[in-house]
Amino acid sequence: MLACFGDSITEGKPGVSYVKYLEGINFGLGGDTVLNLTKRLEVLNFEKYDELVIEIGTNDILLPFLRSYSKMWERSIESIIKSGRVPSETKDEFENNYEKMINKVKHKKVYVVSIPMIGEILNSDLNKKVDEYNEIIIKICKRYNVKYIDFNGWQKEVVKNSNTFISKNPFGMVLDSIFVRTPLISKITSKMRNLVTTIDGVHLNDYGAYNLAKMIIQIHNSY
Repeated sequence: MLACFGDSITEGKPGVSYVKYLEGINFGLGGDTVLNLTKRLEVLNFEKYDELVIEIGTNDILLPFLRSYSKMWERSIESIIKSGRVPSETKDEFENNYEKMINKVKHKKVYVVSIPMIGEILNSDLNKKVDEYNEIIIKICKRYNVKYIDFNGWQKEVVKNSNTFISKNPFGMVLDSIFVRTPLISKITSKMRNLVTTIDGVHLNDYGAYNLAKMIIQIHNSY
């Protein structure tokens, strides 16, 4: 059984979790960062599990962005950081934190998921930064012989009409967490917002979740 560790994309709140389509255990936590997940791995006793899915890194980019996105987000992000979900401040710090995490679990079968797109705009500044961070993750995976799943690359192939939907009011995400929890509602929400793989530019809809799970299963079966 796969133990799936990650942030809200794994948790599926809001949106749909890819774990829904796996025989796995969901250890996702909204707002989680590389640094905090490294600590949680011990708390959750990851040693009990032979195979791990690691999906993390989005909030190391997204939280600093949202903190300056609007005053309402600033207050919410400060609360998240105070809870221990602290983002990396620089690319070098991100690389150091990510390598420490992988070094902790490298003796297991590990499947690392790329950082997904942030906003469905291919050449945005946010997604250029995502690309830079994914290059760091790829380098670390090669160094430790860990399987890398390029979900971000799949998203770029299927996103045709560039669009983004990141509300300036965190209450919008709260509402999505309550109401956008099923495959059908996720599809309707994405269509209304002209999005392809996400419900809000970040969190996966059913199409995104299903295809990420499919990629994990494929690489798991070929391990």
